[in-house]
Amino acid sequence: MENKRVENYRDLQVWQMSHELAQKVFESGKKFPRSERDRMAQKMRDLVVQIPMNVALGFQKRNRQTKVYFYRAALTATEQLDYYLLLAKDLGYLKRSDELVEQLDNIEKKLKGLLRSVAGNEKS
Repeated sequence: MENKRVENYRDLQVWQMSHELAQKVFESGKKFPRSERDRMAQKMRDLVVQIPMNVALGFQKRNRQTKVYFYRAALTATEQLDYYLLLAKDLGYLKRSDELVEQLDNIEKKLKGLLRSVAGNEKS
């Protein structure tokens, strides 16, 4: 596999993975009970969109501290979404949540690596 030059946020693997997850979460929310589509499903959509959005915003910033801020915001959204996926599974709203959780875990690992590379000696 050749190393492709990263020219914009869309070239980042973590952005691509989180964009794909966002699409899956939006689709999954359509299967929620009508009473939860405007509550839990909407909150999950809001959180999942924050991940690629904050990665994109962080990528655009030149200042290291600002990059770290946005990448940490993306990481925070993954942690919050993880709980919502667990709750949705336990309530029986998501039948195949394991796939979403596994994808989210992989995104979280990539974000932590990105944070380490950008933060340098700072604690991420």
